[in-house]
Amino acid sequence: MSVLDMSPFIAPKSAQLTADDLLAGDRTITITGVELSPGAEQPCRISFDGDQGKPWFPCKSMGRVMVKAWGPDAKQYVGKSVQLFRDPDVTWGGMKIGGIRIRALSHIDAPFDMALTATRGKKAMSRFFPLKADVQPLKSDTAADKAKEAADKIIANIAKAPDAAKLSAYLGGKPAAAIADWRAQRPELAMAVDAATAARLAELTGAQDDDPFGDDPFADDETPAYAATVEQIERMIAEARDADALELAQDTFNQHRPALPDNIVADLDAQLVRKGSEVRG
Repeated sequence: MSVLDMSPFIAPKSAQLTADDLLAGDRTITITGVELSPGAEQPCRISFDGDQGKPWFPCKSMGRVMVKAWGPDAKQYVGKSVQLFRDPDVTWGGMKIGGIRIRALSHIDAPFDMALTATRGKKAMSRFFPLKADVQPLKSDTAADKAKEAADKIIANIAKAPDAAKLSAYLGGKPAAAIADWRAQRPELAMAVDAATAARLAELTGAQDDDPFGDDPFADDETPAYAATVEQIERMIAEARDADALELAQDTFNQHRPALPDNIVADLDAQLVRKGSEVRG
């Protein structure tokens, strides 16, 4: 029996490729031309084979993906291909409207990961694949992903931490080895744990102490309230293996910078500079 394809009837009337054009499924396009208009609202226009006058205007994040995969010279993109899909979680004005995202690219030898903006002020790790007939999903998308389950449990425990010191002790204990492995093998999980830690630290260090008598105010070994925050930032800097991980450490540091003493700020700035030189080689 022949197929009665509804796709042409649901295609939006638009002068450019939109997420709704991909409601029926992924689409692989071969680039025929790139035009750049610095300062324009949509500065990058990509024409492709069979675009029917509806070019693709990639968002800044997808532009960064192509630069990492193919380099900054857009003239070299002609003849290369990308597999596009509709991401239903893309928001605009607080509403999920969907957006066009890249799943795979031609002319790359292996998958690569990038931390890209997910929501304002927050990033999430994404993986991009060599373009082939069937793109395998991330392991983290499968039901049997034990590492993802472990990361979820750690994140849940982070959210329950009663204070910064106990949070630091927890992360330095049993979860430490797994998190270290994830930084090399599953960076999206390590980044999720880091983000949850930074968020919980911000809650703990910004909250008022409801029980001022819970600790001995005369204890000689009392540590500063910001000690656990500094330790976490230093750990993120030390374990950063690429520019994206280092950028997350910088973002976390910037969130807490106003509450830290000048000497601590200067020391963390110096650590970031040194690590930046190391990452860049």
